Amino acid sequence: MVDIQLLRKAELFSILLDEDLEYIASRSVEKVIYADRIVFHRGAAAIHFYIVKSGEISIIQHTDNEKTIALARYVTGDSFGEFDFITHSLYDVEARTTKKSKLIIFPAFPHTLDHLTNERPDIMTRLYLHSLITLSSRLRSVRTLIAENTTWIKHLQEQLYTDQLTGLYTRLYLEKEVSRLLTPPIAFIVLKPDRFKQLNDIFGHKAGDAVLARIASVIQNAIIDKEKGWGVRLRGNEAVLVLNHTDVDKALEMARSLASSFLSIGPGRIYAVSENEINSKEKKVFRLTATIVIGICKNSKQNWREVLTATYNLMNLIWMKGRNEICVLGAQDNQTTKHKIKVKDSDSGGK
Repeated sequence: MVDIQLLRKAELFSILLDEDLEYIASRSVEKVIYADRIVFHRGAAAIHFYIVKSGEISIIQHTDNEKTIALARYVTGDSFGEFDFITHSLYDVEARTTKKSKLIIFPAFPHTLDHLTNERPDIMTRLYLHSLITLSSRLRSVRTLIAENTTWIKHLQEQLYTDQLTGLYTRLYLEKEVSRLLTPPIAFIVLKPDRFKQLNDIFGHKAGDAVLARIASVIQNAIIDKEKGWGVRLRGNEAVLVLNHTDVDKALEMARSLASSFLSIGPGRIYAVSENEINSKEKKVFRLTATIVIGICKNSKQNWREVLTATYNLMNLIWMKGRNEICVLGAQDNQTTKHKIKVKDSDSGGK
């Protein structure tokens, strides 16, 4: 039997009577989870509520540049996940054990929140009402905290929403903020520099980081020039321009301009060996090119995330097979190439 006294310490269960807690205990289970194991993933349905009987749990936010931020730690006696559970939400963070831990999990499989509500509506109604009152109180506290720490909150948002290396927005910003502002037709211009690994190998990673910063500057200047849109770093050296009210022709015009700009943002006057003869004494100016693919979300009936994913996948396919091209995702099935325009560069030294 699950420890009723430990259940009582959980805020969600604190208003329940002893007989109510006995019912909760009968629908709970204790589970041992070893160190560095996932308790729940980001995006998973919140079908459980957890109490730490022993050990330690870390709540983690993953950023777009593949880094992690530890948002909270829960130790013996702490509870977590209750409001996501009560509101049938999806977890927006990851929970992971930092050491061997024993958790009380409510409800135990195969019980669900709906099943418990049908089985004991009196208890579950009290839990719902108590959670709403507690949440309202917490929201008032959060509003006060935000009002008193506006500068700190803004700094935290900047860290989460802005890529530190390039100054572009992160994928999190695209999902949380930009998604509310998208107005069709929406153009996604996904790009990836060619021969970037060779650049790092020859000139070093500092030079590679400098080139990424120059690419970001080109993207930001293009957006400022058009007075609309957002530049987002996707992963590694890949980025996307997100443009409202932009059709294929306008997107192609911007893509051509970006491709031309890439030729001037390589290491410049620094000379490198040719791509095919890295160990030879032959010297050539290193010219940077890019693979660029355009996807258009024509109307609100289309899922913009699906269009962006298809555009990104096509970009990687073109980058692996050809590079140094501008392509447009097929408008009908999000799978075919509609246009293909070769960007000429006599000094690039190959693909």
